Amino acid sequence: MREVFADKRKAKKVFYATNQKFQPKREARYMSNSSNRAPLSQGLEGIENPPWYIREVSGRSALIDAETGEIEVLDDSQKTKDARRERYNLMDSSAEILRSFHGDNPPKNVHGHTISHRTCKCNRVQIAPTAQVLRSEERRKAFFAGVVQCASVWTCPVCAAKINERKANEMRVAFNQAPELGLKAHLVTFTAPHTAGDTIGDLSQKMRDSLSQFWAERQVKKWKKERLVAGNIRSFEVRYGENGWHPHFHLIVFSEADISLDKGRLLSKWQAVCLRNGLDKPNEYGLDIQDGSKAGEYICKFGSDGEILEKSNGSKVTWDAADEMTKGNTKKGKSGSLSPWDILRLFSSATDDKEKRRYHGLFVHYARAMKGTSQIKWSRGLRKIFDLDAEKTDEEVLAEQEDSAKLLCHLNREEWRFLIRNKSRALVLELAENGGSEAVARYLYESIHSKLNASVSGDWFSVFYRDFISRKSEPPS
Repeated sequence: MREVFADKRKAKKVFYATNQKFQPKREARYMSNSSNRAPLSQGLEGIENPPWYIREVSGRSALIDAETGEIEVLDDSQKTKDARRERYNLMDSSAEILRSFHGDNPPKNVHGHTISHRTCKCNRVQIAPTAQVLRSEERRKAFFAGVVQCASVWTCPVCAAKINERKANEMRVAFNQAPELGLKAHLVTFTAPHTAGDTIGDLSQKMRDSLSQFWAERQVKKWKKERLVAGNIRSFEVRYGENGWHPHFHLIVFSEADISLDKGRLLSKWQAVCLRNGLDKPNEYGLDIQDGSKAGEYICKFGSDGEILEKSNGSKVTWDAADEMTKGNTKKGKSGSLSPWDILRLFSSATDDKEKRRYHGLFVHYARAMKGTSQIKWSRGLRKIFDLDAEKTDEEVLAEQEDSAKLLCHLNREEWRFLIRNKSRALVLELAENGGSEAVARYLYESIHSKLNASVSGDWFSVFYRDFISRKSEPPS
């Protein structure tokens, strides 16, 4: 087992090297301000250099002044792009694994077709005549529509990033507004002992039952009244380590009184409900209470800083503390433990069949156990305190993002299949964000359509681009 974790960092390097190499140059090639301009790949060789152009410098993207040679490194932007490329590659790995989600006898629908896990279809199967590329007007981020969105925060890195960002922003609203309402925020963690022989399905169910019964305890209800507890936001997480699966809860508890010294009072109740549900007795670390700064750090690790939310009355809600804290859509496993996405990374980079089957089995068991489980849950009445609307389902969160975006272009079935086959969906989104519909069209033309006109002279891209843009009003069937 030690070898698994020793290879974890190496596996990440292999994954990035395999899936990310030379991507900045690919994107720069299709950036242009005119449909008649030569591709920037020519410009990079010294022909018709625009005043500024993008090029890879020392392994990083940079903006270069053609006249002075001035270089501006685009670090943050590239990190964002790399993260999205990795999410799409990990999503493909998840889909590959989850084809065996139902075992040897998968169920069939009324038409006799095999039913697969929804992540297997995510951002792959079209549900409209075309796949569309949209871009958020506020945040300038591009994404796809007209294709299946699985909305699984447990098994899909792409959907999880979108959903978790939105939910993290809602947590920020509560955390930022709490002082104005006289509330203090504390991060409370609940864990229980586990062994390598425990199954994730059994452990997670016992943990959920234990937490539910904990809040129903008479002494805990009394404690809530004494401390004027307004409510909590519960997050359920799973890790895998040397002692097997480790499901645990993080709660942001809002109260008028300080609860940082109440660990001893609450721990005995947590121990009692764990024993009652068949878990081993938690030790002194089974329940932990930390102050508001740790709650803020956790919120920022859960999601990345993004859009500014509106309260139900339409006023803007800003976030202050998050700007200087750690950001990231997905918390990567600490040393000695694996997050679900770490398991996907190791599966993707494994070269030994036995090792690959091991990570395949781990992820399938995890996915089966998490089916139907809520990751984030607000206690009753808490959202109203912070003037937030009713909690949306994960599917509604994704649909809401589509409603506030601008349509850039339509992709026909041939083009969409090409993107999937060549693992270039993330690249097309980058092109859409930086070069709009023309950059996307140029990439598709040079990759697919140009060979049809290779023997005929003329500006065939302009002809293709006019047809490409006309799809907006009349999507091809």
